Amino acid sequence: MSLNTNFDEIMENGVTALVAGADVNNVTSHATFQAGPEIFNEEVTQDSLGVHLNFLNNLVAQSEQATAQLARSAFDENNENISFDSTLDLGYAQIQSQHFLKQEVGDNTLYGQAITSIDYNYSDDLNNYREQMSNSNSEAAAKLFG
Repeated sequence: MSLNTNFDEIMENGVTALVAGADVNNVTSHATFQAGPEIFNEEVTQDSLGVHLNFLNNLVAQSEQATAQLARSAFDENNENISFDSTLDLGYAQIQSQHFLKQEVGDNTLYGQAITSIDYNYSDDLNNYREQMSNSNSEAAAKLFG
């Protein structure tokens, strides 16, 4: 059951706006979408999104640095752990970070490298939409090849 009664309409309007405003380069097979006012709503503006993204980016950097500090502390205690990972659970998203004190890559030795990512939780509506979108896109692409 949809929690948002007009979810499909919101998604369709957003897709229509993105396609209509796209700068398409058929030579490179690339489209650049415009972040115009039609893709935002009363609750989320381009400016408010920027504020929240800056906050999230700051949390990512803080989490990555905290993981690096904990990795060095763990190594100091036992001289064995050369990688350390962490999770910052924000409810709707999780920041995952892994810090490698030492890595052998071919003939090179790398020190203090990190990988950090953000996992977002989808709403039931978005999960359903993405499943339908995937199925529809598969069918449409298969028809192109006959």
